[in-house]
Amino acid sequence: MKKKQIGYDRKIPHDLIDLTADHYCKTKDLDLTRKFLHEFLSEKYPNEAGRKKIITILLRIWIRVPDNDKQLRDYACNLLKNIRTKDRIWLHYGLLILAYPFVCDIVRILSTKLGFYDEVSSPMIYNELKNTWGERSCVQKQTCLVPLTLFEWNLLQRKKYKYSKENLLSSNNRELQLWLLATLIKANSNPVEISKITDLPIAFPFSFSITMDDIARSEFFTTHSSGSGRIVVSFKI
Repeated sequence: MKKKQIGYDRKIPHDLIDLTADHYCKTKDLDLTRKFLHEFLSEKYPNEAGRKKIITILLRIWIRVPDNDKQLRDYACNLLKNIRTKDRIWLHYGLLILAYPFVCDIVRILSTKLGFYDEVSSPMIYNELKNTWGERSCVQKQTCLVPLTLFEWNLLQRKKYKYSKENLLSSNNRELQLWLLATLIKANSNPVEISKITDLPIAFPFSFSITMDDIARSEFFTTHSSGSGRIVVSFKI
């Protein structure tokens, strides 16, 4: 099995991802944002090597994105200016899932297991994750960072190293809801049946109020019939 690159090796506090998004979306400058983060975090994280690792993840989520993801990131910057502060988590979550396949796979496993169990532990996730990411100590160690990050972002509850569902987050901003679904479908890689689009496992922390008509009219999606006659949705941009 070819070893996949994990990349996500630090827990990321919500306030830091918010700070990164704010600074970059105002300046649109990678170097200025990197310098700002180093200066801002120098006291809290005096060890330069550790600080660099945190900043690398922050930049990877919001700034150093692949060319084919930049339209979604730029759209997120435009949304950031107008949405409520509490709705920003929709943007951070979507870009995190898009940036790190490792995180996406963990969230998919976590969500699926929470459909069967009231509580899920990191070892339960790792036991399934190792089938695709390998039975490696780094995979086992870094698996725990993802649910811990989601807990700190108030997307999960935590009790004695086990995680359970938090109340679903909702927003009255349809544009934001459509953006998140588009981002998650792109991260998911495969087309999704239109009637099940809001039930994607990786969308589990959120509640959607958009309709199938909203999805069909959105600039983000293209719809077509599958071989079985069902309508499926793919990412268009």
